[in-house]
Amino acid sequence: MSAGRYVYVWEYYVKAGCKAEFEKAYGATGDWVRLFERGEGYVSTELIRDTKTSSCYLTIDTWASEADFVRFRAQHAAGFEALDRACEVLMERETPLGAFLTVTPAGKTQAQNRTRPKQFPTSRILSGRHR
Repeated sequence: MSAGRYVYVWEYYVKAGCKAEFEKAYGATGDWVRLFERGEGYVSTELIRDTKTSSCYLTIDTWASEADFVRFRAQHAAGFEALDRACEVLMERETPLGAFLTVTPAGKTQAQNRTRPKQFPTSRILSGRHR
């Protein structure tokens, strides 16, 4: 079995009045995505907000492999650190939640991996011939 994609997850608590700027910087077309797109193997970033605590967000950064992420960090260390410092003013706190490997084969979703149960022949039930 080959290794899955490398996924890194961060949790952020954003300061009051900074949500719009935070979402702009960390969103799909934001500064972080533009920086990550310079790296070979970058796949995507997803920004999600807690439904109960509106100041709490997660970022889910996906790379083709851990090696791609490590190489990116080495090649773009100065840009990464500068952007990180610039964004610190937006947050109460930020916490790395960890690094993960996907279990689903690359390019497939969980829904695509499910096998659908065979349909029970309803016409036999309706006609009374279900045995």
